[in-house]
Amino acid sequence: MNKFVKGIPNRLQLITQRLRKWFVFSLIIGMITGALVALLDFIVTKMLDFTFSKTLATPLGAFLLPLAGLTLAGITMVFLAKSSDYGVEEVVKKYHDPEGSLDLKSTPAKLLASIFTVGFGGSAGLEGPSFHIGAAVGTLFNKAFKLMNLDSKNVKTMMIAGSAAGIAAVFKAPLTGVIFGLEVPYKDDLARDALIPSLIASVSSYLVFVAFIGIKPLFKIEKLYFINYWDLLLAAVIGLLVGVSARFFVKAFRWTETTFENSSLSKTTIFMIGGAVVGLTGLLSIWLVGTPVSLGIGYDTIGRIITETFSVKILIGILFLKFIATIATIASGGVGGMFIPMIMLGATIGSILGKITPFERGHLYPVIGMSSFLAAGYKTPLAAVTFIAETTGSPGYVIPGLIASVLGYIVSGRISVSKHQHWTRSTKLELMLSSHVSQVMTTSNVITVPKDIFLEELFLNYILKYRYKSMPVVDNDRLFGMIALSDIKQYDAEDWSKITVGEAATKSVHVAYRNQTLAEVLDRMNAYNVDRMPVVSHKDPNEIIGIISSTDIVALEELSKFWRNRTSR
Repeated sequence: MNKFVKGIPNRLQLITQRLRKWFVFSLIIGMITGALVALLDFIVTKMLDFTFSKTLATPLGAFLLPLAGLTLAGITMVFLAKSSDYGVEEVVKKYHDPEGSLDLKSTPAKLLASIFTVGFGGSAGLEGPSFHIGAAVGTLFNKAFKLMNLDSKNVKTMMIAGSAAGIAAVFKAPLTGVIFGLEVPYKDDLARDALIPSLIASVSSYLVFVAFIGIKPLFKIEKLYFINYWDLLLAAVIGLLVGVSARFFVKAFRWTETTFENSSLSKTTIFMIGGAVVGLTGLLSIWLVGTPVSLGIGYDTIGRIITETFSVKILIGILFLKFIATIATIASGGVGGMFIPMIMLGATIGSILGKITPFERGHLYPVIGMSSFLAAGYKTPLAAVTFIAETTGSPGYVIPGLIASVLGYIVSGRISVSKHQHWTRSTKLELMLSSHVSQVMTTSNVITVPKDIFLEELFLNYILKYRYKSMPVVDNDRLFGMIALSDIKQYDAEDWSKITVGEAATKSVHVAYRNQTLAEVLDRMNAYNVDRMPVVSHKDPNEIIGIISSTDIVALEELSKFWRNRTSR
Protein backbone atom coordinates (compact mmCIF):
# COMPACT_ATOMS: atom_id res chain seq x y z
CA MET A 1 0.00 0.00 0.00
CA ASN A 2 2.80 2.41 0.92
CA LYS A 3 4.53 1.61 -2.34
CA PHE A 4 1.33 2.42 -4.20
CA VAL A 5 0.86 5.74 -2.37
CA LYS A 6 4.48 6.74 -2.98
CA GLY A 7 3.97 6.10 -6.68
CA ILE A 8 1.06 8.56 -6.94
CA PRO A 9 3.19 11.74 -7.22
CA ASN A 10 5.21 10.20 -10.03
CA ARG A 11 2.03 9.19 -11.81
CA LEU A 12 0.56 12.68 -11.40
CA GLN A 13 3.75 14.23 -12.67
CA LEU A 14 3.72 11.97 -15.74
CA ILE A 15 0.05 12.76 -16.44
CA THR A 16 0.74 16.49 -16.01
CA GLN A 17 3.64 16.33 -18.45
CA ARG A 18 1.58 14.48 -21.03
CA LEU A 19 -1.36 16.84 -20.71
CA ARG A 20 0.90 19.86 -21.04
CA LYS A 21 2.58 18.37 -24.10
CA TRP A 22 -0.65 17.37 -25.84
CA PHE A 23 -2.85 20.24 -24.68
CA VAL A 24 -0.69 23.16 -25.77
CA PHE A 25 0.21 21.78 -29.20
CA SER A 26 -3.23 20.33 -29.90
CA LEU A 27 -4.98 23.53 -28.90
CA ILE A 28 -2.82 25.66 -31.20
CA ILE A 29 -3.10 23.18 -34.08
CA GLY A 30 -6.89 23.16 -33.73
CA MET A 31 -7.20 26.93 -33.62
CA ILE A 32 -5.00 27.47 -36.68
CA THR A 33 -6.79 24.70 -38.58
CA GLY A 34 -10.21 26.14 -37.75
CA ALA A 35 -9.21 29.57 -39.04
CA LEU A 36 -7.69 28.22 -42.26
CA VAL A 37 -10.66 25.94 -42.99
CA ALA A 38 -13.00 28.89 -42.41
CA LEU A 39 -11.02 30.87 -44.99
CA LEU A 40 -11.17 27.96 -47.48
CA ASP A 41 -14.90 27.53 -46.89
CA PHE A 42 -15.49 31.25 -47.42
CA ILE A 43 -13.55 31.33 -50.70
CA VAL A 44 -15.17 28.22 -52.20
CA THR A 45 -18.66 29.10 -50.98
CA LYS A 46 -18.45 32.55 -52.55
CA MET A 47 -17.17 31.00 -55.79
CA LEU A 48 -20.00 28.46 -55.86
CA ASP A 49 -22.62 31.09 -54.99
CA PHE A 50 -21.43 33.16 -57.93
CA THR A 51 -21.00 30.32 -60.42
CA PHE A 52 -24.31 28.65 -59.58
CA SER A 53 -26.25 31.89 -59.80
CA LYS A 54 -24.48 33.29 -62.87
CA THR A 55 -23.03 30.46 -64.92
CA LEU A 56 -23.55 26.89 -63.71
CA ALA A 57 -27.32 27.32 -63.91
CA THR A 58 -27.04 27.64 -67.71
CA PRO A 59 -26.48 24.56 -69.91
CA LEU A 60 -23.32 25.96 -71.49
CA GLY A 61 -21.90 27.03 -68.14
CA ALA A 62 -22.73 23.69 -66.52
CA PHE A 63 -20.63 21.98 -69.15
CA LEU A 64 -17.73 24.41 -69.55
CA LEU A 65 -17.01 25.45 -65.94
CA PRO A 66 -16.20 21.96 -64.57
CA LEU A 67 -14.05 21.39 -67.66
CA ALA A 68 -12.18 24.64 -66.99
CA GLY A 69 -11.90 23.95 -63.27
CA LEU A 70 -10.43 20.47 -63.63
CA THR A 71 -8.11 21.66 -66.39
CA LEU A 72 -6.76 24.40 -64.12
CA ALA A 73 -6.49 21.89 -61.27
CA GLY A 74 -4.56 19.56 -63.55
CA ILE A 75 -2.13 22.28 -64.63
CA THR A 76 -1.61 23.22 -60.98
CA MET A 77 -0.96 19.64 -59.89
CA VAL A 78 1.35 18.84 -62.79
CA PHE A 79 3.54 21.92 -62.58
CA LEU A 80 3.38 22.95 -58.91
CA ALA A 81 2.72 19.80 -56.87
CA LYS A 82 5.39 17.11 -56.54
CA SER A 83 2.97 14.25 -55.88
CA SER A 84 -0.55 13.36 -56.98
CA ASP A 85 -1.65 12.21 -53.50
CA TYR A 86 -3.67 14.70 -51.48
CA GLY A 87 -6.18 14.99 -48.68
CA VAL A 88 -7.22 11.84 -46.87
CA GLU A 89 -5.20 9.60 -49.20
CA GLU A 90 -1.90 11.40 -48.63
CA VAL A 91 -2.37 11.62 -44.86
CA VAL A 92 -3.25 7.92 -44.54
CA LYS A 93 -0.31 6.97 -46.76
CA LYS A 94 2.16 9.06 -44.76
CA TYR A 95 0.73 7.80 -41.48
CA HIS A 96 1.60 4.21 -42.38
CA ASP A 97 4.98 5.02 -43.95
CA PRO A 98 7.78 4.62 -41.34
CA GLU A 99 9.68 7.50 -42.94
CA GLY A 100 6.61 9.34 -44.15
CA SER A 101 6.09 13.05 -43.73
CA LEU A 102 3.50 15.27 -45.38
CA ASP A 103 4.83 17.20 -48.35
CA LEU A 104 4.39 20.74 -47.03
CA LYS A 105 5.96 22.41 -50.06
CA SER A 106 3.19 21.06 -52.31
CA THR A 107 0.36 21.86 -49.89
CA PRO A 108 -0.42 25.39 -51.21
CA ALA A 109 -0.56 24.04 -54.79
CA LYS A 110 -2.88 21.22 -53.76
CA LEU A 111 -5.18 23.61 -51.92
CA LEU A 112 -5.27 25.86 -54.99
CA ALA A 113 -6.13 22.83 -57.12
CA SER A 114 -8.95 21.97 -54.70
CA ILE A 115 -10.36 25.50 -55.05
CA PHE A 116 -10.35 25.08 -58.84
CA THR A 117 -11.91 21.61 -58.59
CA VAL A 118 -14.72 22.37 -56.15
CA GLY A 119 -15.22 26.08 -56.84
CA PHE A 120 -15.83 25.45 -60.54
CA GLY A 121 -18.40 22.72 -59.94
CA GLY A 122 -16.43 19.47 -59.64
CA SER A 123 -18.26 16.73 -57.76
CA ALA A 124 -16.18 16.75 -54.58
CA GLY A 125 -16.33 18.02 -51.01
CA LEU A 126 -14.25 20.40 -48.93
CA GLU A 127 -13.50 17.72 -46.34
CA GLY A 128 -10.53 16.49 -48.40
CA PRO A 129 -8.65 19.82 -48.46
CA SER A 130 -9.78 20.54 -44.87
CA PHE A 131 -8.34 17.20 -43.75
CA HIS A 132 -5.14 18.11 -45.60
CA ILE A 133 -4.96 21.57 -44.02
CA GLY A 134 -5.16 20.11 -40.53
CA ALA A 135 -2.52 17.49 -41.29
CA ALA A 136 -0.22 20.17 -42.71
CA VAL A 137 -0.64 22.34 -39.62
CA GLY A 138 0.13 19.34 -37.40
CA THR A 139 3.20 18.52 -39.48
CA LEU A 140 4.43 22.12 -39.21
CA PHE A 141 5.07 21.46 -35.53
CA ASN A 142 7.69 18.88 -36.48
CA LYS A 143 10.55 21.22 -35.64
CA ALA A 144 9.08 21.96 -32.24
CA PHE A 145 8.76 18.22 -31.61
CA LYS A 146 12.41 17.73 -32.47
CA LEU A 147 13.42 20.47 -30.03
CA MET A 148 11.50 18.58 -27.35
CA ASN A 149 13.15 15.29 -28.38
CA LEU A 150 9.82 13.78 -29.46
CA ASP A 151 9.86 10.93 -31.97
CA SER A 152 8.19 10.40 -35.33
CA LYS A 153 5.20 8.68 -33.79
CA ASN A 154 4.35 11.89 -31.92
CA VAL A 155 4.62 13.80 -35.19
CA LYS A 156 2.15 11.43 -36.84
CA THR A 157 -0.14 11.65 -33.83
CA MET A 158 -0.31 15.41 -34.29
CA MET A 159 -0.85 14.95 -38.02
CA ILE A 160 -3.94 12.86 -37.25
CA ALA A 161 -5.06 15.36 -34.61
CA GLY A 162 -4.81 18.18 -37.16
CA SER A 163 -6.74 16.11 -39.71
CA ALA A 164 -9.49 15.47 -37.17
CA ALA A 165 -9.61 19.22 -36.51
CA GLY A 166 -10.10 19.86 -40.24
CA ILE A 167 -13.13 17.56 -40.39
CA ALA A 168 -14.52 18.95 -37.13
CA ALA A 169 -14.41 22.46 -38.59
CA VAL A 170 -15.71 21.94 -42.12
CA PHE A 171 -18.73 19.90 -40.95
CA LYS A 172 -19.20 21.80 -37.67
CA ALA A 173 -19.09 18.37 -36.08
CA PRO A 174 -16.27 17.97 -33.50
CA LEU A 175 -17.10 14.40 -32.50
CA THR A 176 -17.26 13.34 -36.16
CA GLY A 177 -13.85 14.90 -36.67
CA VAL A 178 -12.34 12.96 -33.78
CA ILE A 179 -13.81 9.61 -34.77
CA PHE A 180 -13.15 9.96 -38.51
CA GLY A 181 -9.54 10.95 -37.83
CA LEU A 182 -9.04 7.87 -35.66
CA GLU A 183 -10.97 5.48 -37.92
CA VAL A 184 -9.79 6.37 -41.41
CA PRO A 185 -6.18 5.04 -41.22
CA TYR A 186 -7.62 1.52 -40.75
CA LYS A 187 -10.54 -0.52 -42.03
CA ASP A 188 -11.02 -2.49 -38.81
CA ASP A 189 -9.10 -0.61 -36.14
CA LEU A 190 -8.43 2.80 -34.62
CA ALA A 191 -5.39 5.06 -34.36
CA ARG A 192 -6.22 5.32 -30.67
CA ASP A 193 -2.89 6.87 -29.66
CA ALA A 194 -4.16 10.10 -31.19
CA LEU A 195 -7.40 10.22 -29.16
CA ILE A 196 -6.58 12.95 -26.63
CA PRO A 197 -4.79 15.27 -29.08
CA SER A 198 -7.64 14.81 -31.57
CA LEU A 199 -10.26 15.68 -28.96
CA ILE A 200 -8.48 18.89 -28.00
CA ALA A 201 -7.69 19.93 -31.56
CA SER A 202 -11.22 19.17 -32.83
CA VAL A 203 -12.96 21.17 -30.13
CA SER A 204 -10.69 24.20 -30.54
CA SER A 205 -10.96 24.00 -34.33
CA TYR A 206 -14.76 23.81 -34.16
CA LEU A 207 -14.99 26.81 -31.83
CA VAL A 208 -12.82 28.96 -34.08
CA PHE A 209 -14.67 27.87 -37.24
CA VAL A 210 -18.18 28.56 -35.91
CA ALA A 211 -17.01 31.94 -34.63
CA PHE A 212 -16.61 32.90 -38.30
CA ILE A 213 -19.26 30.78 -40.03
CA GLY A 214 -21.97 30.22 -37.41
CA ILE A 215 -23.31 27.15 -35.59
CA LYS A 216 -26.21 26.21 -37.87
CA PRO A 217 -26.07 22.45 -38.66
CA LEU A 218 -25.46 21.40 -42.27
CA PHE A 219 -28.84 19.67 -42.58
CA LYS A 220 -31.23 21.03 -40.00
CA ILE A 221 -34.21 18.70 -39.56
CA GLU A 222 -37.03 19.72 -37.26
CA LYS A 223 -38.99 16.48 -37.20
CA LEU A 224 -38.26 13.99 -34.43
CA TYR A 225 -39.07 10.28 -34.65
CA PHE A 226 -40.13 7.59 -32.25
CA ILE A 227 -38.38 4.60 -33.75
CA ASN A 228 -40.41 1.40 -34.08
CA TYR A 229 -39.44 -2.15 -35.08
CA TRP A 230 -40.44 -1.61 -38.70
CA ASP A 231 -37.95 1.25 -38.90
CA LEU A 232 -35.19 -0.99 -37.60
CA LEU A 233 -36.09 -3.69 -40.11
CA LEU A 234 -36.09 -1.24 -43.01
CA ALA A 235 -32.82 0.23 -41.73
CA ALA A 236 -31.32 -3.25 -42.09
CA VAL A 237 -32.66 -3.51 -45.65
CA ILE A 238 -31.23 -0.08 -46.50
CA GLY A 239 -27.87 -1.11 -45.02
CA LEU A 240 -27.75 -4.25 -47.15
CA LEU A 241 -28.70 -2.50 -50.39
CA VAL A 242 -26.44 0.48 -49.77
CA GLY A 243 -23.57 -1.88 -48.91
CA VAL A 244 -23.93 -3.58 -52.30
CA SER A 245 -24.23 -0.18 -54.03
CA ALA A 246 -21.14 1.17 -52.24
CA ARG A 247 -19.15 -1.90 -53.22
CA PHE A 248 -20.10 -1.37 -56.87
CA PHE A 249 -19.21 2.34 -56.58
CA VAL A 250 -15.75 1.60 -55.14
CA LYS A 251 -15.03 -1.02 -57.80
CA ALA A 252 -16.11 1.38 -60.57
CA PHE A 253 -13.98 4.13 -59.06
CA ARG A 254 -10.93 1.85 -58.75
CA TRP A 255 -11.34 0.60 -62.33
CA THR A 256 -11.60 4.15 -63.70
CA GLU A 257 -8.64 5.33 -61.63
CA THR A 258 -6.50 2.40 -62.81
CA THR A 259 -7.52 2.97 -66.42
CA PHE A 260 -6.43 6.61 -66.22
CA GLU A 261 -3.16 5.70 -64.46
CA ASN A 262 -2.26 3.13 -67.12
CA SER A 263 -3.21 5.43 -69.97
CA SER A 264 -0.53 6.91 -72.21
CA LEU A 265 -2.35 10.25 -72.14
CA SER A 266 -0.78 13.19 -70.35
CA LYS A 267 -2.05 14.03 -66.88
CA THR A 268 -3.46 17.35 -68.04
CA THR A 269 -5.40 15.60 -70.81
CA ILE A 270 -6.84 13.16 -68.26
CA PHE A 271 -7.98 16.08 -66.10
CA MET A 272 -9.68 17.57 -69.14
CA ILE A 273 -11.45 14.31 -69.94
CA GLY A 274 -12.68 14.10 -66.36
CA GLY A 275 -13.86 17.72 -66.53
CA ALA A 276 -15.73 17.09 -69.78
CA VAL A 277 -17.55 14.08 -68.28
CA VAL A 278 -18.45 16.06 -65.16
CA GLY A 279 -19.69 18.92 -67.33
CA LEU A 280 -21.83 16.52 -69.32
CA THR A 281 -23.51 15.31 -66.11
CA GLY A 282 -24.19 18.94 -65.21
CA LEU A 283 -25.80 19.49 -68.59
CA LEU A 284 -27.98 16.41 -68.13
CA SER A 285 -28.86 17.52 -64.58
CA ILE A 286 -30.27 20.79 -65.88
CA TRP A 287 -32.32 18.88 -68.43
CA LEU A 288 -33.59 16.47 -65.74
CA VAL A 289 -34.12 18.72 -62.71
CA GLY A 290 -33.63 22.27 -63.90
CA THR A 291 -30.48 22.77 -61.81
CA PRO A 292 -27.01 21.16 -62.00
CA VAL A 293 -27.54 18.86 -59.01
CA SER A 294 -24.58 16.62 -59.91
CA LEU A 295 -22.10 19.50 -59.60
CA GLY A 296 -20.43 21.14 -56.64
CA ILE A 297 -20.40 20.09 -52.99
CA GLY A 298 -24.10 19.28 -52.93
CA TYR A 299 -25.25 20.46 -49.48
CA ASP A 300 -28.39 22.09 -50.90
CA THR A 301 -29.20 19.05 -53.04
CA ILE A 302 -28.78 16.72 -50.06
CA GLY A 303 -31.15 18.95 -48.10
CA ARG A 304 -33.72 18.74 -50.90
CA ILE A 305 -33.36 14.96 -51.07
CA ILE A 306 -33.88 14.65 -47.32
CA THR A 307 -36.99 16.85 -47.42
CA GLU A 308 -38.53 14.73 -50.20
CA THR A 309 -38.50 17.35 -52.96
CA PHE A 310 -37.85 14.87 -55.77
CA SER A 311 -39.84 12.04 -57.33
CA VAL A 312 -38.48 8.49 -57.61
CA LYS A 313 -37.74 8.99 -61.32
CA ILE A 314 -35.71 12.12 -60.67
CA LEU A 315 -33.93 10.51 -57.70
CA ILE A 316 -32.78 7.65 -59.91
CA GLY A 317 -31.45 10.18 -62.41
CA ILE A 318 -29.63 12.12 -59.66
CA LEU A 319 -28.11 8.88 -58.34
CA PHE A 320 -26.76 7.95 -61.76
CA LEU A 321 -25.42 11.42 -62.58
CA LYS A 322 -23.80 11.98 -59.18
CA PHE A 323 -22.26 8.52 -59.38
CA ILE A 324 -20.64 9.34 -62.74
CA ALA A 325 -19.67 12.91 -61.80
CA THR A 326 -17.91 11.87 -58.58
CA ILE A 327 -15.91 9.10 -60.22
CA ALA A 328 -14.97 11.36 -63.14
CA THR A 329 -13.87 14.15 -60.79
CA ILE A 330 -11.74 12.15 -58.37
CA ALA A 331 -10.46 9.33 -60.59
CA SER A 332 -9.15 11.82 -63.16
CA GLY A 333 -7.15 13.56 -60.44
CA GLY A 334 -9.52 16.27 -59.21
CA VAL A 335 -8.55 17.53 -55.75
CA GLY A 336 -11.40 17.21 -53.30
CA GLY A 337 -13.10 14.90 -50.84
CA MET A 338 -15.33 11.89 -51.43
CA PHE A 339 -17.04 12.07 -48.04
CA ILE A 340 -19.92 14.37 -49.06
CA PRO A 341 -20.46 12.85 -52.54
CA MET A 342 -20.91 9.44 -50.88
CA ILE A 343 -23.27 11.01 -48.36
CA MET A 344 -25.37 12.32 -51.26
CA LEU A 345 -25.40 8.92 -52.98
CA GLY A 346 -26.52 7.25 -49.75
CA ALA A 347 -29.23 9.86 -49.16
CA THR A 348 -30.55 9.31 -52.69
CA ILE A 349 -30.73 5.52 -52.29
CA GLY A 350 -32.41 5.88 -48.91
CA SER A 351 -34.94 8.34 -50.31
CA ILE A 352 -35.78 6.01 -53.21
CA LEU A 353 -36.35 3.10 -50.86
CA GLY A 354 -38.40 5.28 -48.54
CA LYS A 355 -40.71 6.31 -51.36
CA ILE A 356 -41.37 2.78 -52.64
CA THR A 357 -42.14 1.29 -49.22
CA PRO A 358 -45.58 1.47 -47.58
CA PHE A 359 -44.10 3.06 -44.44
CA GLU A 360 -44.20 6.85 -44.58
CA ARG A 361 -41.31 7.98 -42.41
CA GLY A 362 -40.16 11.09 -44.26
CA HIS A 363 -36.58 12.13 -43.56
CA LEU A 364 -35.60 8.98 -41.71
CA TYR A 365 -34.57 6.77 -44.62
CA PRO A 366 -32.43 9.26 -46.57
CA VAL A 367 -30.47 10.00 -43.39
CA ILE A 368 -29.95 6.28 -42.73
CA GLY A 369 -28.76 5.88 -46.32
CA MET A 370 -26.22 8.67 -45.79
CA SER A 371 -24.75 6.90 -42.79
CA SER A 372 -24.57 3.44 -44.34
CA PHE A 373 -22.95 4.57 -47.64
CA LEU A 374 -20.19 6.45 -45.81
CA ALA A 375 -19.60 3.50 -43.49
CA ALA A 376 -19.36 1.12 -46.44
CA GLY A 377 -17.28 3.35 -48.71
CA TYR A 378 -14.72 4.63 -46.21
CA LYS A 379 -14.90 1.81 -43.62
CA THR A 380 -15.76 4.35 -40.91
CA PRO A 381 -19.06 3.18 -39.33
CA LEU A 382 -18.70 5.14 -36.09
CA ALA A 383 -17.87 8.39 -37.87
CA ALA A 384 -20.83 7.83 -40.22
CA VAL A 385 -23.30 7.59 -37.34
CA THR A 386 -21.90 10.54 -35.40
CA PHE A 387 -21.94 12.59 -38.63
CA ILE A 388 -25.68 12.21 -39.15
CA ALA A 389 -26.37 12.92 -35.48
CA GLU A 390 -24.26 16.10 -35.41
CA THR A 391 -25.04 17.51 -38.87
CA THR A 392 -28.83 17.01 -38.61
CA GLY A 393 -29.20 17.95 -34.96
CA SER A 394 -31.23 14.75 -34.50
CA PRO A 395 -29.62 12.08 -32.29
CA GLY A 396 -32.73 9.93 -32.76
CA TYR A 397 -31.17 8.65 -36.01
CA VAL A 398 -28.31 6.96 -34.16
CA ILE A 399 -29.84 3.50 -33.54
CA PRO A 400 -31.24 2.85 -37.05
CA GLY A 401 -28.13 4.52 -38.44
CA LEU A 402 -25.94 2.09 -36.51
CA ILE A 403 -27.85 -0.90 -37.85
CA ALA A 404 -27.64 0.30 -41.45
CA SER A 405 -23.99 1.32 -41.11
CA VAL A 406 -22.84 -1.98 -39.65
CA LEU A 407 -24.63 -4.00 -42.32
CA GLY A 408 -23.37 -1.72 -45.09
CA TYR A 409 -19.85 -2.02 -43.70
CA ILE A 410 -20.06 -5.84 -43.63
CA VAL A 411 -21.72 -6.32 -47.03
CA SER A 412 -19.26 -4.04 -48.81
CA GLY A 413 -16.37 -6.29 -47.76
CA ARG A 414 -12.78 -5.13 -47.40
CA ILE A 415 -12.72 -2.71 -50.30
CA SER A 416 -12.55 1.03 -49.64
CA VAL A 417 -12.22 4.23 -51.63
CA SER A 418 -8.92 4.71 -49.80
CA LYS A 419 -6.25 2.43 -51.25
CA HIS A 420 -3.76 3.26 -48.49
CA GLN A 421 -5.88 2.13 -45.54
CA HIS A 422 -4.57 -0.85 -43.59
CA TRP A 423 -6.92 -3.50 -42.27
CA THR A 424 -5.62 -3.37 -38.69
CA ARG A 425 -2.63 -2.00 -36.86
CA SER A 426 0.55 -3.94 -37.58
CA THR A 427 2.47 -5.95 -35.01
CA LYS A 428 5.85 -4.67 -33.91
CA LEU A 429 7.62 -7.18 -36.12
CA GLU A 430 5.45 -6.21 -39.10
CA LEU A 431 6.27 -2.56 -38.49
CA MET A 432 9.96 -3.38 -38.48
CA LEU A 433 9.66 -5.32 -41.74
CA SER A 434 7.86 -2.36 -43.33
CA SER A 435 11.07 -0.34 -42.96
CA HIS A 436 13.08 0.33 -46.10
CA VAL A 437 16.26 -1.36 -47.28
CA SER A 438 18.08 1.98 -46.97
CA GLN A 439 17.67 1.81 -43.18
CA VAL A 440 19.46 -1.53 -42.83
CA MET A 441 21.79 -2.04 -45.79
CA THR A 442 25.58 -1.82 -45.52
CA THR A 443 26.95 1.04 -47.62
CA SER A 444 30.58 1.33 -46.48
CA ASN A 445 33.31 -1.24 -47.15
CA VAL A 446 31.10 -3.41 -49.32
CA ILE A 447 33.24 -6.46 -50.18
CA THR A 448 33.19 -7.26 -53.89
CA VAL A 449 35.20 -9.81 -55.87
CA PRO A 450 36.91 -9.06 -59.23
CA LYS A 451 35.74 -11.44 -61.92
CA ASP A 452 39.28 -12.10 -63.23
CA ILE A 453 40.80 -13.70 -60.11
CA PHE A 454 40.93 -17.49 -59.72
CA LEU A 455 38.79 -19.52 -57.34
CA GLU A 456 41.85 -20.38 -55.25
CA GLU A 457 42.48 -16.70 -54.48
CA LEU A 458 38.76 -16.20 -53.85
CA PHE A 459 38.78 -18.96 -51.23
CA LEU A 460 41.97 -17.86 -49.48
CA ASN A 461 41.64 -14.07 -49.62
CA TYR A 462 37.88 -13.59 -49.46
CA ILE A 463 35.88 -16.50 -48.14
CA LEU A 464 38.27 -17.48 -45.33
CA LYS A 465 38.97 -13.84 -44.49
CA TYR A 466 35.46 -12.36 -44.50
CA ARG A 467 33.39 -15.50 -43.76
CA TYR A 468 30.64 -14.59 -46.24
CA LYS A 469 28.76 -17.38 -47.99
CA SER A 470 28.25 -15.23 -51.08
CA MET A 471 29.66 -11.99 -52.51
CA PRO A 472 29.01 -9.72 -55.50
CA VAL A 473 31.31 -10.14 -58.48
CA VAL A 474 32.36 -7.00 -60.32
CA ASP A 475 33.90 -6.09 -63.63
CA ASN A 476 35.56 -2.66 -63.36
CA ASP A 477 33.35 -1.88 -60.33
CA ARG A 478 30.22 -2.83 -62.28
CA LEU A 479 27.99 -5.63 -61.07
CA PHE A 480 28.80 -8.79 -63.03
CA GLY A 481 27.24 -11.57 -60.95
CA MET A 482 27.28 -13.34 -57.56
CA ILE A 483 29.67 -16.04 -56.35
CA ALA A 484 28.73 -18.40 -53.50
CA LEU A 485 30.29 -21.39 -51.77
CA SER A 486 27.84 -23.62 -53.58
CA ASP A 487 29.24 -22.32 -56.90
CA ILE A 488 32.89 -23.19 -56.20
CA LYS A 489 32.04 -26.57 -54.66
CA GLN A 490 30.99 -27.71 -58.11
CA TYR A 491 34.69 -27.80 -59.08
CA ASP A 492 37.50 -30.00 -57.77
CA ALA A 493 39.91 -28.17 -55.46
CA GLU A 494 42.89 -28.94 -57.74
CA ASP A 495 41.14 -27.00 -60.54
CA TRP A 496 40.58 -23.84 -58.46
CA SER A 497 43.83 -22.34 -59.71
CA LYS A 498 42.65 -22.62 -63.32
CA ILE A 499 39.04 -21.35 -63.12
CA THR A 500 38.22 -17.68 -62.76
CA VAL A 501 35.49 -16.26 -60.60
CA GLY A 502 33.78 -14.89 -63.70
CA GLU A 503 33.50 -18.40 -65.11
CA ALA A 504 32.01 -19.85 -61.92
CA ALA A 505 29.79 -16.92 -60.91
CA THR A 506 26.04 -16.84 -61.30
CA LYS A 507 25.24 -14.21 -63.91
CA SER A 508 21.55 -13.91 -63.10
CA VAL A 509 21.66 -11.76 -59.98
CA HIS A 510 18.76 -11.05 -57.62
CA VAL A 511 19.11 -7.44 -56.49
CA ALA A 512 17.39 -5.10 -54.03
CA TYR A 513 16.60 -1.40 -54.21
CA ARG A 514 16.91 1.11 -51.40
CA ASN A 515 13.19 1.98 -51.32
CA GLN A 516 11.99 -1.64 -51.06
CA THR A 517 10.63 -2.87 -47.74
CA LEU A 518 12.51 -5.45 -45.70
CA ALA A 519 9.53 -7.79 -46.03
CA GLU A 520 9.79 -7.70 -49.84
CA VAL A 521 13.52 -8.44 -49.72
CA LEU A 522 13.09 -11.33 -47.28
CA ASP A 523 10.42 -12.82 -49.55
CA ARG A 524 12.84 -12.72 -52.50
CA MET A 525 15.64 -14.20 -50.42
CA ASN A 526 13.43 -17.09 -49.35
CA ALA A 527 12.06 -17.61 -52.88
CA TYR A 528 15.53 -17.84 -54.47
CA ASN A 529 17.36 -19.32 -51.47
CA VAL A 530 19.93 -16.54 -51.16
CA ASP A 531 21.16 -14.89 -47.98
CA ARG A 532 22.76 -11.72 -49.41
CA MET A 533 21.66 -9.34 -52.16
CA PRO A 534 23.48 -6.36 -53.68
CA VAL A 535 21.55 -3.09 -53.43
CA VAL A 536 21.71 -1.28 -56.77
CA SER A 537 20.71 2.09 -58.15
CA HIS A 538 17.34 2.51 -59.83
CA LYS A 539 18.95 4.51 -62.60
CA ASP A 540 21.78 2.03 -63.18
CA PRO A 541 21.10 -1.60 -62.13
CA ASN A 542 24.82 -2.41 -62.47
CA GLU A 543 25.88 0.24 -59.94
CA ILE A 544 26.27 -1.28 -56.47
CA ILE A 545 25.34 1.19 -53.71
CA GLY A 546 25.26 -1.31 -50.83
CA ILE A 547 24.50 -4.83 -49.75
CA ILE A 548 21.87 -6.38 -47.53
CA SER A 549 21.77 -9.79 -45.87
CA SER A 550 19.14 -11.74 -44.00
CA THR A 551 21.23 -11.45 -40.86
CA ASP A 552 21.14 -7.65 -41.18
CA ILE A 553 17.36 -7.75 -41.12
CA VAL A 554 16.83 -10.13 -38.23
CA ALA A 555 19.92 -9.26 -36.20
CA LEU A 556 19.13 -9.42 -32.51
CA GLU A 557 20.68 -6.03 -31.90
CA GLU A 558 18.45 -4.33 -34.46
CA LEU A 559 15.36 -6.19 -33.30
CA SER A 560 16.06 -5.31 -29.68
CA LYS A 561 16.61 -1.68 -30.61
CA PHE A 562 13.32 -1.66 -32.49
CA TRP A 563 11.43 -3.12 -29.55
CA ARG A 564 13.00 -0.66 -27.13
CA ASN A 565 12.10 2.30 -29.34
CA ARG A 566 8.52 1.16 -29.87
CA THR A 567 7.78 0.27 -26.24
CA SER A 568 9.25 3.51 -24.91
CA ARG A 569 6.78 5.67 -26.83
